[in-house]
Amino acid sequence: MTLNANEIRLVIHLEGGLVQAVYSNSSAPVRVAIQDFDIEGADGDEIAMLDDGTEFLGHIEPIFRNDSHVADVFAAFDEEVPTVDKQQKDYVANKGLICPKCGADDIESTGSVEIDGPIGFGNVECSNCKATWTDQYRIVGFDNLVVEQDLFEFRRKLKLSESIE
Repeated sequence: MTLNANEIRLVIHLEGGLVQAVYSNSSAPVRVAIQDFDIEGADGDEIAMLDDGTEFLGHIEPIFRNDSHVADVFAAFDEEVPTVDKQQKDYVANKGLICPKCGADDIESTGSVEIDGPIGFGNVECSNCKATWTDQYRIVGFDNLVVEQDLFEFRRKLKLSESIE
């Protein structure tokens, strides 16, 4: 099994069928919706409904960061929980702008980013110590979309305004 230090693990603490807490090994902004189809005895204000009319007892739970508790619970199932080492933490804290080996900021991408679903990978090299590594990226959206037609229209308007002056 490959361990991914970015994998988010959740532990949902139940007592008597009721959610007491949700714990995570990540500080990533995750929201958890609890859905229970056993609605017998539930108050009307506790029941939610899906678009197809299916009723369920549900609520949104906050997540508490507790790495050691999550690791202990997963270890009980003989599952290893990856930990992020200091070198990785420092690299991320510096936003990937320094070499993880020597700390120099003379680094550059050595090719294009390869995308695989919501994740991207790109090779990086340090000019100082010649170390190489692969940066990992998580695609979260896009910004500054320019459509060729919009650019054409902008240039046309710019030329018109210049000719008026």
